[in-house]
Amino acid sequence: MVNQKKFKELIVKLIELENGKMIGLTRLAKLVLFTDIEAFKSLGESITSDVYVREKQGPVPSHLYEILEQLEREGIVREQIEQINGLDTKCYVVVKPLPESYLSENEISVIERTYRELGKLTGKELSAKAHELPAWRYSEPGEPLFISELSVDEKTFWVLQDALEDIEDDDSDVLELLVKQELVDEISDKSMAGRDS
Repeated sequence: MVNQKKFKELIVKLIELENGKMIGLTRLAKLVLFTDIEAFKSLGESITSDVYVREKQGPVPSHLYEILEQLEREGIVREQIEQINGLDTKCYVVVKPLPESYLSENEISVIERTYRELGKLTGKELSAKAHELPAWRYSEPGEPLFISELSVDEKTFWVLQDALEDIEDDDSDVLELLVKQELVDEISDKSMAGRDS
């Protein structure tokens, strides 16, 4: 289940890191993605707890638009259309701070580290980077993507796919999704344990 409070705070922190400049929707969505991936790899769970959806420009958090609308209604962020590379682009700026903080120091550190590494990239460059993720490359448009499968390398991704082919229950998409998530979690746990040794 999506953690709306942390998701809102993540968005606000990423926009604030722009130092008063507007941030385009695509760039924001990809910075959320890569922050969630980094949080999953280093902390064992994502910040948003959201499921991503395979879209043309890369994986997008399934609740992103809903969270942005809530932030607008609450008067925390403002949306406006800006020209970026000759295109009308939805952009966001923070107009007032959130009343409370729900992020841990470790989560804030992950946000700041991810922004330092990727914050100078354009939306187009971040989308290209997202297109390198095996879970995006080998999925269908509109398909749900779990952060745990977005966080794995190509080899691990194919181990996961091979395991899924062994599932013989052809009557249950829900079962497949649950098994898929369980396998990704198990593989990710083994991968992280290998790094610690």
